Amino acid sequence: MDSTDLVVGQISHIYAHSDKGPRGKPGMTEKERNQADNLMLFCPTHHVIIDGQHETFTAETLLGWKQQHERRYRDNLSARLTDIGYAELEVAARALLAPAVVGNGDYGNIPPAEKIAKNKLGATSTALLTLGAAKSKEVERVLLDAAQLDAGFPERLRNGFVTRYDALRAEGLAGDDLFLAMYEWSGGGGADKAREVAGLCILTHLFVICDVFEK
Repeated sequence: MDSTDLVVGQISHIYAHSDKGPRGKPGMTEKERNQADNLMLFCPTHHVIIDGQHETFTAETLLGWKQQHERRYRDNLSARLTDIGYAELEVAARALLAPAVVGNGDYGNIPPAEKIAKNKLGATSTALLTLGAAKSKEVERVLLDAAQLDAGFPERLRNGFVTRYDALRAEGLAGDDLFLAMYEWSGGGGADKAREVAGLCILTHLFVICDVFEK
């Protein structure tokens, strides 16, 4: 009998989860300490090292590492965007369809920048939204074409996203944690990079036209 999967990654705070912890920063709220922008993932060995030698591995050092890693990841995503076309977006859209009940949240029409602020999204989520917005017109065309054959297709897709969003909120997720969970779900878990990018484009389109996330 095979063993179950084992998660070995450990989350480290850039600024400590308490004032007296490694790289403590007095004045931060608990919510600020636990935002995605203040977290990094390490193997157990390096987690012990960076916290045990926090004078060497300062918050500024960790922030630099995080920014460098995220920049490289954004560059890779940006490069993949050029390869994503109608067919990939259509496949992703159909994969995300699910029977759903419309949520009770208010997803009214407000400018995206205000919506980002309202949902307390940080730099990482905002960067992903910026990337995904590059294909918003293509997503719109996919949905319009699909509606010609199946009038309920766009609404079912939207409802699938809203239902997933409401379920994650019910689990207590908010802000960047909520957005990144939606990103992982819409991208199919990230195993297929084309699907990941296509899912991001659809999520972004629905965010921009204010069909998902609170206003």
